[in-house]
Amino acid sequence: MRHLIAISLVPVFTLLSMRVSAEEPTAPVAATQASDTVPTQVLERGPLRLTLAMPDSERGHYRGARFDWSGMMIELKRGGQTYWDEWNPADKPTHHDANAVGPAMEFDMEAPPGYSDAAVGATYMKIGVGTLRRTNDRPYRFYGDDPIVDPGRRTARVEGDSVTFTHDLTCGGFAYAYTKRVALVDQDTLRIECTLRNTGSRVLETEVYTHNFLRVAGSGWAPGVRLVFDQPVRLRDGAKVSDTLNPREIGFDIVRPLSGDASAWAPLAYDAGRAPRQFQVIAGGQTLSVEYDFEPSRVVLFGLQRTVCVEPFKRIKLEPNASESWVQTYRMTD
Repeated sequence: MRHLIAISLVPVFTLLSMRVSAEEPTAPVAATQASDTVPTQVLERGPLRLTLAMPDSERGHYRGARFDWSGMMIELKRGGQTYWDEWNPADKPTHHDANAVGPAMEFDMEAPPGYSDAAVGATYMKIGVGTLRRTNDRPYRFYGDDPIVDPGRRTARVEGDSVTFTHDLTCGGFAYAYTKRVALVDQDTLRIECTLRNTGSRVLETEVYTHNFLRVAGSGWAPGVRLVFDQPVRLRDGAKVSDTLNPREIGFDIVRPLSGDASAWAPLAYDAGRAPRQFQVIAGGQTLSVEYDFEPSRVVLFGLQRTVCVEPFKRIKLEPNASESWVQTYRMTD
């Protein structure tokens, strides 16, 4: 069982080497808390309630080497409705995705900066995670076992209905300063604002995507769930969908469930200049609308029995001292 402990609203958290150290706390965490409790931060605005996992190298909800540790969002509820929660019954904090939940972000799913140049035993950078040590001569695999040897420097600042996370890391000539702000902007809306700045001497090329482990009205990849986009989309050849989707002009209806560990995987195609910048997941009379302020380099659908995922990807190329920002907005309606 996963044990969560809510951290009270405090002005600043500073996380050095991934351990939480509270500065000027308004209320200390009870000294008798169990050692396996997960530090969390709850944000509430009217009926909207978001539970965030605070990064922690020993007790953190997610400690794997794939997804960004900043702002892993354990649960989003609005009134009595669920939009995402823990879809995986397994509790494996250091696994590559078992404890990933909600709008989980990953940088460089295919090739992190410096990986191709790193000899076995040398280090490379995984943005949002830390410095990893290469343990074999195979091409990079996001589900690999390379250990984290330097987690970098992190901070987390709570201000009203928002938390701002920072992560600074240096590895060879690569270095960055990364900021993610998670905010409840009204009683129906969550916004994620990200900025990546190249603080190193080498050009930083990366690709980031949001996996979006969604469970609108508690539904995963199941009949009755509808996916709607703002532009016409279609499945690319080779899509792994097991005949579970009924295509529509601007989306899909899920018509068959997935069983056991079966998965659905479907890269999307669309006309040039008409890449989707918004999608909706509709289930159980509830609608979650997701907007992103960039033209995606690609969009992929993925699903398991307990979760349905829409994954917009963004490419970034930064010269030294350059930065880029992007925003994703989640709106809930009945």
